[in-house]
Amino acid sequence: MSRLPSLDEAAQYLPEGDQNSRSLYGTLVLPAEKAAMVACKNVDVMYSCVIGHLLLRPPSDKARSEVARELASCNRESDPFPAVYALGAIYLKHFILIFKKTRGKTPAPSYHPSRPSFNRMKDDYLLNLRATPRDHSSAKAAGLVRDDYRCMLNHRIDIKYGTLQPNQPFSATTTQCCHIFPDSLGNIAVGGRGAKEHQVATVWTILDRFGYKDICNELNADTEGANLHRMENIMTLDTVVHDQFDELRLWLDEIPGEPNCYYVRLAEPLTHVNLGLPDRVQFVAHSDHPLPSAKYLRIHAACCRIAHLAGAAEYIDEILDEGEEIKVLDPDGSSARVLEYYLLRSGSALVPPV
Repeated sequence: MSRLPSLDEAAQYLPEGDQNSRSLYGTLVLPAEKAAMVACKNVDVMYSCVIGHLLLRPPSDKARSEVARELASCNRESDPFPAVYALGAIYLKHFILIFKKTRGKTPAPSYHPSRPSFNRMKDDYLLNLRATPRDHSSAKAAGLVRDDYRCMLNHRIDIKYGTLQPNQPFSATTTQCCHIFPDSLGNIAVGGRGAKEHQVATVWTILDRFGYKDICNELNADTEGANLHRMENIMTLDTVVHDQFDELRLWLDEIPGEPNCYYVRLAEPLTHVNLGLPDRVQFVAHSDHPLPSAKYLRIHAACCRIAHLAGAAEYIDEILDEGEEIKVLDPDGSSARVLEYYLLRSGSALVPPV
């Protein structure tokens, strides 16, 4: 698990003159990370890294301001470090990992460690949630037409729907409909207040506070015309490419000044060669449907970067793999981190609501 940048190194990521973020990073986040390392609590190290990297590499300036405000609230606690770790757990579970393919049941609802207004806003979203129309097949069909029946990243033609070129090597594949924001955010019960509904309401609340009210209106099913299957949220991807995208191992960075043009980024040890991907792609619409939203992709990219910089993606993968292999917890404590992770999912590792 990698360390957070030093205070001097962090300066390159912070806006010039942002003394508040710099101070919080130096006086709270870095000490919280150090305390967790001294205590040999790797999961708390990870949570402090999540918060640190979210402060340094947020998807937007508004997101940085919100994270700084939350950290300031933690700093008012008599023992602020547990509040920092709890805040990191909230953002990991309800923001970063929403883009990661899940295994198992929906995490139980967790509560914000320091700001009652957060829970009030979440209750508003919870009250107004409605199930998104389940129209995955229509989204896939429209995406195939828009994307010329091929993967948007490796440009291979879909075997079932496209027109194959017999003499062109490595040109055929099987594609899937990829949602940037997962369509599972719409799989909720109307009027429900269970774990899934709390999870979804928390996601919308975080996005709202990060300055993405427009995205909430576009995707959240309580808004007329909103739909997670809207074409701005849809990509046609090769099945292997789709899997890497959903595992946070592949993301797209905008190329400044070139609309709908992106650098293809990969987490180590993946390479463009072994996945058969170009370094950059240009999206082109072959129908009247809009192309994937640069804003949606920007948020996905930020979450991928933070997950890997904080060691969260690899840590969660290792725990899930370990959890699938063991049947009972080892009495010698060797499976402690599996237990700790599932306590996080159940909400037991988080502080109670204020």
